[in-house]
Parts: sequence; C-alpha cells; structure tokens
Amino acid sequence: MFFKSAKIFSLSNGQIEEAKDSITQMVNKGCLPNSVTYNFFVQGLLRRNKTDDVILLLREMDARGGCTLNATTISMLSEPLRREGRDSVIFDVVIKLLPKKV
Repeated sequence: MFFKSAKIFSLSNGQIEEAKDSITQMVNKGCLPNSVTYNFFVQGLLRRNKTDDVILLLREMDARGGCTLNATTISMLSEPLRREGRDSVIFDVVIKLLPKKV
C-alpha cells in the first residue's frame, strides 16, 4: 500500500492521468485507497494549483466509499480554496465528505 501511495504522490506531481490510473488499478484489485493515498494525490494536485481536480477527486473518493476526509485533507485543501475566495466550497466539501459518525 505504501508503495502505491508513494507512486501516486510522485505521479501526481506531473503525470496526473497515470496517478488516477493507479487508483483505479488499486480499486479493480480490491484494494480501496485510504485517506493517506488520497492525501498524497491531493498534495500533488495542489502543488500544481489544480483545486478543481482535487474537488473532483474527493467526490470520486466519496462515491467509491470506504474512505472519508481527515484533518490532513481538510487542512491541505482549506488554504488554497480560501486564497481563491472559494470558502463556500470548503464548507460544502467538508459537510459532504466528513465521516458520518461524528
């Protein structure tokens, strides 16, 4: 799992489609990515200023199930969206993707 996560991090720094394919391969093999895997991907996307892609990725994460946002994900995402003046997006994403058992 760590190897896949590290691969996704390195790929997301420049090869976004390949990183997405790695996540799809994990799912197809019955290994649902966890929040650490998604956080590597989120971090790489944010480094490339791809906040819209992050939002789409998090929605895909929610649709796949088995994984929820954690404090690291929220923290990484909050500042870039705030800088873009998209505070309402932060709220919408957090409310939608927070663990249901709070």
